[in-house]
Amino acid sequence: LRKRVYRSYIFEERCAAGAALKEAGNGLLNAGDFEVALGQYDEGLFHVDFDEFQRIELRDEHRRLLHGVRIPLLLNSVLCHLKMNPPEHSATRLVTAEVRCDEVLKLEPNNSKAQFRRAQLHARAGEDERARVLLEALCAAFPSERAFRAELAALSERMRQARKQQDAFWAGALKKQAAQSEANGPVTGVGTASASAAGPDEPCLTRGCGPLLIDAACAARAARAASALPLSGPLMPLFSALSGVSAIWEWIARMLWGHAVAVDRRHD
Repeated sequence: LRKRVYRSYIFEERCAAGAALKEAGNGLLNAGDFEVALGQYDEGLFHVDFDEFQRIELRDEHRRLLHGVRIPLLLNSVLCHLKMNPPEHSATRLVTAEVRCDEVLKLEPNNSKAQFRRAQLHARAGEDERARVLLEALCAAFPSERAFRAELAALSERMRQARKQQDAFWAGALKKQAAQSEANGPVTGVGTASASAAGPDEPCLTRGCGPLLIDAACAARAARAASALPLSGPLMPLFSALSGVSAIWEWIARMLWGHAVAVDRRHD
């Protein structure tokens, strides 16, 4: 069970309680006890939590005092979330940490430590390009800051290794595909089927008994050529329907031609 925390109604006492908890959390953080340190920071944030209406009524000196306590609590809690959230864990901690980074940047848009923590959050979430842009801007603004340069160097090396692995993967995939194509031989395509169907016996609508009839042998060759086409799956019902239409059209043509021959004989 979580212990029940009481906070004062006096502004100065609440800020003092938050500052004391921040110092306690810093000692635990330096000792590597991140979970307990995070609890201290969360409790400190509870003491210095004021709603918007209360903050509007604060004087400038009170607002500076509040920010001097609340901002370190927020940033140190973000660091605890980063330390306690290895890549294989869920992103719940990263979401909480991002919300707290946003709060700091809303209070102080140029806070370099908050920008640095946000870059670390992007990198942890796999958004390497966004992290790189932030880190490069921080290194340009603070060239003597070793932590910024070290983080950028580590990120650049990780991105280089990722690109190398990706290139190796696609090279292997293309090599495998080429080997499979060579083993299967040339693919029979539309051009090959057309070439086999063309020639001196090419199907012609003007051959046979009349202008609308197709030679049976030519029709058989055309059917064999069509069956050689590498088409399957969803296209098969279409070709079946076309075959039925061709049969109906041939029957109609024969009927019309027979009627025309009968008329000619009557005239003769």
